[in-house]
Amino acid sequence: MYEGTKIIEWTEITHQAQTWSKPRRVILIRTAEASDFEEPYLSEEFLWEYQALVTNMKDSGDEVWRFYNHRASMENYIKESKNGFASDQVSGDDFYANFADL
Repeated sequence: MYEGTKIIEWTEITHQAQTWSKPRRVILIRTAEASDFEEPYLSEEFLWEYQALVTNMKDSGDEVWRFYNHRASMENYIKESKNGFASDQVSGDDFYANFADL
């Protein structure tokens, strides 16, 4: 399926990790820019971005992807600001002083 200039393909599996009490639904998604396929490549597999989403939602895979899309990225940005810039360890209780410090 296409969304704008993106090609989106998905499938789903059921998987139970050893530490899980029950099997979970896993949506496997790959996306690529449609324009990347206009020129020949040695291997088109390098054009795809892959994602795996563990969910309890009953919607179709592409709807689950739209719901979760970019939410996980925000968690990485928060983690980067804490680990890379120590934003969770502000030195003062004044908003503007902390703002300047960050």
